[in-house]
Amino acid sequence: MLSFRDMRDEEDEYQLLLLRWFQNPLVLEWFGTEDFPGGVTLDNVKRKYNVPFRLYEGVWPCILESDGRPVGYAQ
Repeated sequence: MLSFRDMRDEEDEYQLLLLRWFQNPLVLEWFGTEDFPGGVTLDNVKRKYNVPFRLYEGVWPCILESDGRPVGYAQ
């Protein structure tokens, strides 16, 4: 079953999910390397996808889950 949940402002969300995903060349191809001019690093991922800042901008960051397992990001 697919479901969406709010992305949490926690280290694991940035490091174990987003950083790992963006280090995959197939994922990065869809999101674009221009989002990470200095390379895909944890600091760059946190800067770009910072949950409190995204919410302040009116963007609602979410994690897509399949049977409780994170499989994607949406906003």
